[in-house]
Amino acid sequence: MDMKEFSEKNRERCEHPKGFNHALDSWSVSDWFTALLGELGEAANVAKKLNRVRDGIPGNKETEAELKKKLERELADAFIYFDLLCQRCRVDLPAAVLDTFFRKSLEIGYESFDLSIPGSREHLQRACPEHLAIQLNRKGKP
Repeated sequence: MDMKEFSEKNRERCEHPKGFNHALDSWSVSDWFTALLGELGEAANVAKKLNRVRDGIPGNKETEAELKKKLERELADAFIYFDLLCQRCRVDLPAAVLDTFFRKSLEIGYESFDLSIPGSREHLQRACPEHLAIQLNRKGKP
């Protein structure tokens, strides 16, 4: 499943009567941020407990393996909310991520990309045509 498909399913589950039955637009952007930050706070709490493991400090009730699995789930929960927040803000998340990544890479002088990734060449052409030209010239492709 690619990001676009995931986003469609995520919204469908959010709004479906057999899902959460929660219309995306029934929450404000602030409400979605609050939900996202709640999940990130839960993930940070797990990270704190993992730091205790790292530092040999007692006090955890879960094992290190249980904490790592819990962190994985909390980060996934945060990502799910982040995706819904982006949808609520009408942000095309995959396009925004690629655009920001390519622009920052160009800014810092990182010029190596795998242009065989589906959509990367087209997006780079739209977002940073000068970066695509650098890539094509480096690889000797027209």
